[in-house]
Amino acid sequence: MQEAQVFVAALGASGCTYDEVTLSQSLEDWIGSQRRCFEYIGGVVEIVVSDNLRSAVSKAHKHDPDINPTYQMAELYSVAVVPARIGKPRDKAYASDCLL
Repeated sequence: MQEAQVFVAALGASGCTYDEVTLSQSLEDWIGSQRRCFEYIGGVVEIVVSDNLRSAVSKAHKHDPDINPTYQMAELYSVAVVPARIGKPRDKAYASDCLL
């Protein structure tokens, strides 16, 4: 048996969700899941609130986290990446109301 990771994205206003199972939280899997999510919903959102996993955040910081350089590709699509604060899971719930 092999462990798996679950990628879940939710749009608060519409209630639309997207989820998929990947083998890891590697950068390749993370970016691929994010890309397939945007394809599924048919566009991009203004703000992505991510967890503080290594594939998204190079260095966690309370006020100014370092976003992984590859994940900064979101700027090409005018998408802001705002990691949830460590130990503050409600940050994601609040931000989902701001999407689309």
